[in-house]
Amino acid sequence: MYKPPTSTNHKLAVLIKKGDEAALSELFDSYYQKLYQSSFKLLKTKDLADEVVQQAFIKLWENRDKIDTSRSIKGYLFIIAKNLIFDNLRNISRNEELKEIIASRIPLYHNMPEDSLIYANLKELAEKAIERLPAQRQLIFKLSREEGLTHEEIAQRLGIAKNTVKFQIVKSLKYIKETLSADLDISFSLLFCYYLIYFQN
Repeated sequence: MYKPPTSTNHKLAVLIKKGDEAALSELFDSYYQKLYQSSFKLLKTKDLADEVVQQAFIKLWENRDKIDTSRSIKGYLFIIAKNLIFDNLRNISRNEELKEIIASRIPLYHNMPEDSLIYANLKELAEKAIERLPAQRQLIFKLSREEGLTHEEIAQRLGIAKNTVKFQIVKSLKYIKETLSADLDISFSLLFCYYLIYFQN
């Protein structure tokens, strides 16, 4: 015979459905940080991440009569947050200034799980951008990023000034990030899909 769950979250779900604000506050304390960190990893701005979390709990409260107490209240909360993040990503994709901000805060493709959708997508976009760099600029960038040479080592190898190397790398990064920003309409969808998986962790 089916028995409803007896966990703390289940009890909170029952109480919240009945309109218990103290239970909502307890749930907020339990999951605020996790939701915030997840939102910030994708949205890259503190204000947007905090807004998502606040709105997620507000929506949960406003729709408390729809809570299925036989299911995870955490799962329901995170679904609400996912939808809010997706709404934000759509808005960002239409806002050039926000796109620039997000693009500037996404790593070129370093320090990311190599089996992730976002890694594969951003790496492909970055590599295409690198291929479109002028020949010398592309060479300097690859010597720096792929071979790990210092500015001085690159300058010595190519017989050019160290400041020239630095300038060319700065120009390369600027162009690549501008290219990624232009393609973020597509990338945001993949970012969202990736973080659907992240949210479950």
